[in-house]
Amino acid sequence: MLCAKGSDKDLQRVGWLAEIKMDGTRAFLIKTDKTFRIQSRPRKYKGAWTCSDYTRRLPEITREAKNIDDNYILDGELCFFNGKGISEFTPSQRRCSTQNLRKILRLMRQYPLIFSAFELLQAHGEDYTKTPFLERKANLEEWLDLQGLENIRFVEHREDPERLFDEVLSRGGEGVVLKRYNSIYRYDIRSPDWLKVRPWQKGVFHVVGYTHSDKRLFKGLVLEENGEWIGNTGGGIKNHELKQLWRIFTSSPRIRKPFETDEPYTAIGTNLTVQVKYFRKTENGKLRFPSFLEIVNSAQTSLFWGGFYSKTYLSVTHFLIHSFGFTTFLVTSATR
Repeated sequence: MLCAKGSDKDLQRVGWLAEIKMDGTRAFLIKTDKTFRIQSRPRKYKGAWTCSDYTRRLPEITREAKNIDDNYILDGELCFFNGKGISEFTPSQRRCSTQNLRKILRLMRQYPLIFSAFELLQAHGEDYTKTPFLERKANLEEWLDLQGLENIRFVEHREDPERLFDEVLSRGGEGVVLKRYNSIYRYDIRSPDWLKVRPWQKGVFHVVGYTHSDKRLFKGLVLEENGEWIGNTGGGIKNHELKQLWRIFTSSPRIRKPFETDEPYTAIGTNLTVQVKYFRKTENGKLRFPSFLEIVNSAQTSLFWGGFYSKTYLSVTHFLIHSFGFTTFLVTSATR
């Protein structure tokens, strides 16, 4: 079950409860008579459902969870909490993506993870998904208390969403998740019974390229700030903006890639800047949840992008003038 997007106005709704929005990795703990696994949230890949198995990568959680004397399914978030008690995404991401045993043991000491459980879906041979939310939470808290666990913890809920939201923001947290008090748990949907509310920031960034797509003109924008790659975004781009951006891309010269990113892209020389909405920047300066808002500057694209290309072009121009006696030579050069 996934969250729909909410706003600060939703914090005033009657009949809704709030949990702290964790900035970690969504996962399920699943134990049967014969098996145990820590599984990522299922996702579609090439038309089929798939998921990642974190069981071997998270020994501190696996060790505790396997010893619980029950068959169960827990839904929650794998979290690393800093000294202020705030969850951080990057350590969790590193832990869940690391498969080398030596690195796993080193990172386990550096970034110990907690499984923050917010849903008990099955236990004692019963299915709780049709049970109202408040009753599910009561069952979960009681069930966890009986286990006496250290690395699997109950996620508290509050009846004062606005106050909790302000408290979370004052500590630098991600926001809150609102849940309708009598809602059931439904698999594989983004439910209006769960709303995530978090603060957003805006920024203007330079576009240095685009990533590719088999289904539309391009997948996303490659963004740069102060000479560094800060992320890609394809969300929020409307059809008419997609076509407008594509016209700019196809009329701009291709250049050597200024940096490597986590997916292939085509680099272009352009003065294009865009405004982007994002949640925050990660510890290494990348945008979290970036979404396109609007084109800020779509002026004429430069023949060469950046100082190196401009200087090279001017040098060639001066050589031609002195060598061949051109009296007039138009040079168009633009920098970022």
